[in-house]
Amino acid sequence: IYQGDKESGRSMLLRLATGLQAPFEAVVALAEVLLDEGRVANARQQLRRAMLVAPSHPRVLYLFAESYLREGPFQNVDFALQLAQSACQHTGWLGPRELHLLARTYDATGDRLSALLLAYKAKDIGSKLLGNYRHAKELQQLIDRLSNASESSSDVM
Repeated sequence: IYQGDKESGRSMLLRLATGLQAPFEAVVALAEVLLDEGRVANARQQLRRAMLVAPSHPRVLYLFAESYLREGPFQNVDFALQLAQSACQHTGWLGPRELHLLARTYDATGDRLSALLLAYKAKDIGSKLLGNYRHAKELQQLIDRLSNASESSSDVM
């Protein structure tokens, strides 16, 4: 947002990020905006540009993983899992956002126990490092859903 005007901010970001000497952060920010808009192919194009500069940057790996986790024709949970694991490794397993994504990815693979453990770890680290993790509400919803699923499956046995 540029001085309260989202469209002007987006236009400025687009101009800044698409130049030949585009700043890394601008390219990554544009990829994030495109991903939020559902323009997965365009977001991945910008993420590939960012990977040329910083192939192991956690935010780039996170956004790439997010793009593969999204439902639709671009979904590939196996790629998302590999990228999310790599993003976590490159944060020293201390990034709540990356751990949250890895939990969501494990959930998508059907591994609810790993998902639950990682979600709790993300919650714990998020509260310690940040005081309040930005996506704490969504993380708690994931924990609640996974906990309820675990309780339901244990009742069956």
